[in-house]
Amino acid sequence: MIKKIVFFVLSMYSLNAMSSELRFDELGFKMQSLSDSSMSSHQAVMLTLPPENGFSSNVTVIIQEYEGTLAEYKALTLEQFKKYGISLLNVHLAKKYVVFEYAGIAQDKKLHWYAKAIKKEGVILLATGSSLDELWVKDKDKLIKSVNSMKLIKK
Repeated sequence: MIKKIVFFVLSMYSLNAMSSELRFDELGFKMQSLSDSSMSSHQAVMLTLPPENGFSSNVTVIIQEYEGTLAEYKALTLEQFKKYGISLLNVHLAKKYVVFEYAGIAQDKKLHWYAKAIKKEGVILLATGSSLDELWVKDKDKLIKSVNSMKLIKK
């Protein structure tokens, strides 16, 4: 019996030590993340606001494999904006991140975005807030606060 209890406690400690928990205190719940230690390109997180006018303003975090510098990432992103007719509203390159604010048409909708890219060991972590342009004034504070809250965890 003692061996079973010790095994259970050690198992729970191991799971907890290796897991990532998402906490939503204002909504009254928490849950286990699906993310693992893989840093291959994929969408890691999507958070949404309630839908309005057929669209849910949202924040996504995407992991993108990328070996270049933040300055090179900024230049590449600006080239892509030009290629796809996206209007750059603001850009700020800091030492550890770059922020973009931009607007354009996607899926036949006029959208407004705010994004923060952080470089980490061969990847870019890209948090992007998206809203219908007509809802941007209403949702921007929440979206920008969420995007800007993304920070690297020091090990």
